[in-house]
Amino acid sequence: MKSSKISNRVKGLIASVLALGSLSKMAFAGVIVPPESSGPNYQMLILLVVFIGIFYFFMIRPQMKRQKEHRNLLSSLSKGDEVVTTGGVYGVIESVNDAKVELRVAEGVVMKFQKQAIGNVLPKGSI
Repeated sequence: MKSSKISNRVKGLIASVLALGSLSKMAFAGVIVPPESSGPNYQMLILLVVFIGIFYFFMIRPQMKRQKEHRNLLSSLSKGDEVVTTGGVYGVIESVNDAKVELRVAEGVVMKFQKQAIGNVLPKGSI
């Protein structure tokens, strides 16, 4: 009795393995294998160059442009300019040197910031 149960289980296992084998053959039946090429494949190289160009024009170039504008903004800072920092603090420049800026944020309150912390110059009279 036990041998018939085991043999039925083995038969069922073998049938399922064969079924999986036939399914895998059916799954790969529509796959087309390209023929061996006789020369170099320039399509991949052209595609790579196109992707690098897209990446440059949409990611790298605009970032470099923003950095250049920010450097120009920092070099043009002078006493009396109304600015906002990257942290959101509004103030009027009291003094500027190479590394830091002193902002008057209220009457009698002067805060020191790194020069790179200046985010934007505001129009006169906006504060």
